[in-house]
Amino acid sequence: MKEIFGSYEQSLNDSKTLIGHNDITYMVGGNARYNLKSNMEEWKLASKLNQNDQIKSINQILNIKPQIIDPDELHIFLQELNKLSNNEFVKFMEKSLNLYEPIQIQLRKLFYVILDKFTDGGKDDKYHIGFCQFEPITRINNLLNMLDLKDLETAVSDEQYDKILDTVGIIKIILGAKQGASNFALGGNPIDSEADLGSLMDRIIESHKPLFPILNEIEKKNIEIAEKLEIISDALTSINIG
Repeated sequence: MKEIFGSYEQSLNDSKTLIGHNDITYMVGGNARYNLKSNMEEWKLASKLNQNDQIKSINQILNIKPQIIDPDELHIFLQELNKLSNNEFVKFMEKSLNLYEPIQIQLRKLFYVILDKFTDGGKDDKYHIGFCQFEPITRINNLLNMLDLKDLETAVSDEQYDKILDTVGIIKIILGAKQGASNFALGGNPIDSEADLGSLMDRIIESHKPLFPILNEIEKKNIEIAEKLEIISDALTSINIG
């Protein structure tokens, strides 16, 4: 039977390059394939360890931040995780596997393009808002709110404006496509109220194979969104402000 996650070469085929802030080149893609497979292998080993080591592994596998060290708290967390709807669980795994990385890279670039192009580059105290990977949209909105929109309107040509507007429309379409049905089953049977940490984690790991095609597609769409954000950054960079 063919291994569902494919080969190392297939992971490379999923990869693409993005040019981020300061012209740094990033290789993105393949995280869904690599991390899901890695989670399964890591739990296979960790499930045989003592509880303390299992707790460390669960935090690492699920990328829990801040880490939950108390076994009772972690038990509650895993129970609630197993009760999530399909769509909610997919969103959790998207974050857990860091599938937002391409978007974060390009949002960071966009943030600094706006900061450098339309402000004094952060020299004035009112512009001292650093980029935050956890709240990228909030940071960009805060920065835009500080700009003089009249100056922005005069700086952007009709052609540049149309290009940005069209690109935003494409991003909205891609975001809509990400909301498709999540056709998989998280666990098979109802949760046993007496289930231990290992059993609860087993259910989550069992979801990895049916989740792969869904998360793999989501990662590809996130890369598409990142590529469109790069177009917006490039359009703004090309603006000549007198």
